[in-house]
Amino acid sequence: MPTQSGNISQNSVSILAIDNPYLPPEGPKSIPVLLDFVNYNVQTLDLLLVEQTGFISMLQTIYIDAKDTDASITVTVGVTGQAIRVKGRTQGFYPLLCPKGKITLAFDGTGANALIPVQLLNSPIPAAQWVTQ
Repeated sequence: MPTQSGNISQNSVSILAIDNPYLPPEGPKSIPVLLDFVNYNVQTLDLLLVEQTGFISMLQTIYIDAKDTDASITVTVGVTGQAIRVKGRTQGFYPLLCPKGKITLAFDGTGANALIPVQLLNSPIPAAQWVTQ
């Protein structure tokens, strides 16, 4: 185990524009997605085209309904590397750190063996999680 401390160089950090919490100019919208963890362990989603068409300008919150599985679901935001781990048998809203123009998400549901409903929201909703069983 390391015992020394070190400094993080300012040259190694990047600055990303995150617009949370902000009501988007197109109004609040949701994109429903059904994740198929019956046939796939990992799935990726790139929303560049949806963003370019003007349907949404940002992604600020994700709702995940993991009530039908005992396995955890992990969502990773591409550019920021933010990882959200959602326990099985829970539902909840989770804020996302997702820059405009770079909306990519990876979903890992290894062992979930279920269809998991997700809502991608362009508006902010406070974080909340609750147990379903």
